[in-house]
Amino acid sequence: LGTASTTWHDPANWCNGIVPDLTTEVTIANVPNLPVIAALQGGACRHMVIEAGASVTNNGTMSIRGNLTGDGTFTNNADAVMYIWGNCEVATLNASASNNTVSYNGGAQTLKVTTYQILVIDGSDVKTCSGAPTINSELLMLNDGTINNTAGTVAYGPSAQLTYACNPRTATSDEWVSPFTASGGVNI
Repeated sequence: LGTASTTWHDPANWCNGIVPDLTTEVTIANVPNLPVIAALQGGACRHMVIEAGASVTNNGTMSIRGNLTGDGTFTNNADAVMYIWGNCEVATLNASASNNTVSYNGGAQTLKVTTYQILVIDGSDVKTCSGAPTINSELLMLNDGTINNTAGTVAYGPSAQLTYACNPRTATSDEWVSPFTASGGVNI
């Protein structure tokens, strides 16, 4: 509804008067007060659909237990964190603001091709993307997660780093570009 304010945590902004949790299916329509998750606060939902012309702005922590889809925009602002366990197929994902993190934590997932500040690949199985995402700060590979680019390889900003924080680990050509020219280097 978004009738009361832009505050994600205001029950008056939700159809049933209850702030969403990890079991709630959320659809964000193009309304006058589009939702904002405040800094140092958390938002959650099961699946999120953002309709055309609508947006969600995350200044805190957002946990999406399922898919993020739709024709709208999700913006992860400076110092914000988004955890997603499903596919990220929203039309626009803005994730390049300073020190923000997007973490793909599920099994097999579709990864949004965009520019990331910090991208975390966690959980099991393959994260597939149909193009080459850009990493400005860090690509952090955890546990058994891997990247499969169906077109191109990961691009790195000039000071980016690639970190492997798992054992054992086999690097793939999808995240390990040769030569690796970013000044942040590779950390194993």
